[in-house]
Amino acid sequence: MNVSKGLYVAGWVATCVGGVATLFAPPMTIGVPLGPTLTAAWAWLWIVGGLLAAVAAVQGWWATERLAVGMIAVGLVVYFGVIVILHFGGTGSRVSQMTMLALAGVALANRVVSIWGHDYEPRGG
Repeated sequence: MNVSKGLYVAGWVATCVGGVATLFAPPMTIGVPLGPTLTAAWAWLWIVGGLLAAVAAVQGWWATERLAVGMIAVGLVVYFGVIVILHFGGTGSRVSQMTMLALAGVALANRVVSIWGHDYEPRGG
């Protein structure tokens, strides 16, 4: 496995671990009415998406990895939305969280762009 692929696999595994941690120890700052439900939703999207993306990246199944990245991105958007609501409806600033979530979104978009147009990783001959 090359370094680039290894980094993506590590990132997808970390996404899965983050989802598990969120599911079993949700952030205490998510105090919106649907907080527990939304937290569980984005946690499951990260768990399933992270596992699926890790397996797909190792195997070179780019179509599957794109689907998994989409799942992770939907979870990210849900989380981002909650943070925006808390920022404008609560006390304190959430700009640093929103910035890092936006950065994660850019990284996800970069991965999709880099594997776009092929269903499988090209194999050298």
